Amino acid sequence: MLDQFKNNKCGDGPNHDQPIDSTWHGTRVAGLIAAVNDNNIGIASVAPDARIIAVRALGKCAGYTSDLVAAMLWAGGISDAGLNAIPTITSRAHILNLSLGNRSDCSTSEQAAVDKLLAAGVVIVAAAGNDGGPIGAPASCKGVLSVAGVRHVGTKVGYSNVSSSTAAISIAAPAGNCINITTDLPCIYAIDTLTNEGKLAPLTAAALPSTALTSYTYAVFNPGYTGNSFNRGNVGTSFAAPLVSGVVALMGAANGNLTPAEIIQRLQKTARAFPAMAPAGGVCHVATGLTDVQDTECTCSTATCGAGMLDALAAVNEALRPIALIKASATSASIGQRVTLDGGTSLASTGSGVVSYQWSANPNISILGATSAQAEFTFPATRPVTITLVVT
Repeated sequence: MLDQFKNNKCGDGPNHDQPIDSTWHGTRVAGLIAAVNDNNIGIASVAPDARIIAVRALGKCAGYTSDLVAAMLWAGGISDAGLNAIPTITSRAHILNLSLGNRSDCSTSEQAAVDKLLAAGVVIVAAAGNDGGPIGAPASCKGVLSVAGVRHVGTKVGYSNVSSSTAAISIAAPAGNCINITTDLPCIYAIDTLTNEGKLAPLTAAALPSTALTSYTYAVFNPGYTGNSFNRGNVGTSFAAPLVSGVVALMGAANGNLTPAEIIQRLQKTARAFPAMAPAGGVCHVATGLTDVQDTECTCSTATCGAGMLDALAAVNEALRPIALIKASATSASIGQRVTLDGGTSLASTGSGVVSYQWSANPNISILGATSAQAEFTFPATRPVTITLVVT
């Protein structure tokens, strides 16, 4: 291990050649998504029935974009020529949480991977980044659900990246803010989650000294929660992203017919408005480049921090709304031509079915079978004609 650190110069110590204690970053992220709930132990997660597929995309000395792309495709069950040596995954992920990133724009290879995953129905959630500058990749890739970080009062936390002229953030979620930064004071507004007390390897409950059982109430189940110690809290968009991923999992459970684009649209539609405040940092602005850093608290807008703040209950309720689908015998027709409309392929939420149909038109014209799955109308002289289907 030391040889690796010496060669890559990414270790600890003055010469960067010593081992680094693990931060258990992946454990902390996963805990927010799917830690067991209702057991009087530690924390409650967002989606406790979700299943986690742990994929190590980066190593002790970080990694390359190709590493991330390979991990994304493998987790999503997408075959790729570069993955021939990797065993095929048996149960693919439907949501990718990417609590990682860099300061570069979305690369061609990243966008290609994102496009393949979206086509396969995979929702990709990514942290916006913690530089206070423009959103970085992979969050900046098109089709990715990118997440900015807000403080406990709804303003942008200083470190969170913002939208840029080339990429917009999708939504904001709590990312934690400490206020107290000295070692003898707690991180007041941190996000508590799972961790491990091991330094270089996982520490099991059996390995803990008996005295630890008094200070770590939960040690017999999991050796450590980040809320157990001073200044052990989590802050960063890495922890805002899994809150969104958990809500996406709940939405998918409520309505498995939603596409990634529909999930993002409904999540954004139900977001809470940013509060109107006047912090010292003023109003956040769209980042113009890497040197345009807003590293202090500022007031968010939809232009800078996404559609609004994550609202889990509203998002799940919106996911339950059915999907009205229309097939028409013609999308353009001559005056007097009969057009057949079919809404029979409309989709309801999981465990439900469509029970009623209501067709309407603007301008108001006669529709035959206006309360049936199939309807007809005569194409009028007045154009254009907007046909609306409401399904219940």
